[in-house]
Amino acid sequence: MCSHQSLEVFVDQPLKKWYCDNCGNRLNAEEGYAVWKTDDDHKAHSFRIIHNSKCDTDKSFSYVALSKFLGENGLSYLLSKLSLGKLKLLINKETFTQISKFDEFVDFFRRLQTPYYEEARLHFQSETTQEKHYDSDECLPYFPEQLKKIIQQNEN
Repeated sequence: MCSHQSLEVFVDQPLKKWYCDNCGNRLNAEEGYAVWKTDDDHKAHSFRIIHNSKCDTDKSFSYVALSKFLGENGLSYLLSKLSLGKLKLLINKETFTQISKFDEFVDFFRRLQTPYYEEARLHFQSETTQEKHYDSDECLPYFPEQLKKIIQQNEN
């Protein structure tokens, strides 16, 4: 069996399964919420993915169905949190972002829109992963093929 075929055994179907940030168990879009907190300046932070029944106990979070953040419409929804966009800027004449912690939001964004990121990120703390990407550029670790390699290297 070639390594490509054996890799598929370890890898979740991309953008179909996530890991709950509360209990750690897997969930699908129908079972999940995207949640976040809002600070005094009305900026969002502390983005999480959780089960929509057993793990949604903290009412200080805003809750939205995970499915709203997926696919092409989800991409537009996520980008709207970063910027009003050209059309709204022309109309409103002022810029606006809904995000207070940019890197945290980008991680959340990748979890929802980048194939294999959700599973690979579970291995980002591993010494093997960090050694292999010590001198890589800012893009390489997040390409789907590279994320699949991260999963495979840490599952063997």
